[in-house]
Amino acid sequence: MGIRRSPDPGRWLDALFSLLFPSPCRVCQGPLTSHRSLICGTCWDGIRRIEGPICPRCGIPFPSAESQAYTPQFLCGDCRLEEPPFHQARSVGYYEGTLREAIHLFKFGKREEMGRHLGGLMVDHFPEDWDLSSIDLLLPIPLHPRRRWERGFNQSLILGERIAKAYDIKLEGHVLARSRPTLPQSDLPLAEKFANLKGAFQVRKREEVEGKNILLVDDIYTSGATAQEASKTLLKAGAEKVLVYTLARSVLH
Repeated sequence: MGIRRSPDPGRWLDALFSLLFPSPCRVCQGPLTSHRSLICGTCWDGIRRIEGPICPRCGIPFPSAESQAYTPQFLCGDCRLEEPPFHQARSVGYYEGTLREAIHLFKFGKREEMGRHLGGLMVDHFPEDWDLSSIDLLLPIPLHPRRRWERGFNQSLILGERIAKAYDIKLEGHVLARSRPTLPQSDLPLAEKFANLKGAFQVRKREEVEGKNILLVDDIYTSGATAQEASKTLLKAGAEKVLVYTLARSVLH
């Protein structure tokens, strides 16, 4: 099935704003020469995308040595030891350089307009082998209410809204919820990330997910702890299948 897209009416407004109010690129400090908020077109176009060969389940890129044995069914070491609960996970680019700076501006700099550009990036690079017609529901990874209040918005919801609008997918922002506050995953060593999120999610309305193929959206995939715990919760509530789509991937070796 071909990927269908809706136009982004905000692009020409961004271009006009850039002309009227020029400012240096937050990555290279050069002039802003495109419509992309706070980051120049050269840096934006330099984002390193994640491409094959990758693990067909979790989407991690294979190291060069391991890629020699790659086949479309070849799983990475972690997935061979224990297959994740989600069906597949994919990410747009590596969590580094321009993409990392853009995400930091979005989340911690509270620049919500950056979310529209980053969401557009996810739309532009939506996995070609995923059948959009089979996706019943898009769910963003939720924030605990206290974290949501501190930040002022849920970054995953903003990204998900852009994808849902572009591809006409039903989005529900309150079906999946945080049942308890957790420590920031970025502050924890790898060994503690999974324990930190155990039991952290709940489904508020089982009837919304029962028998559904769900697209779960988040900003960063690092250890996979968030994606796995949320997927387990959805599957226990009756979901048929979960696909995980994130903006960036932090590759741990």
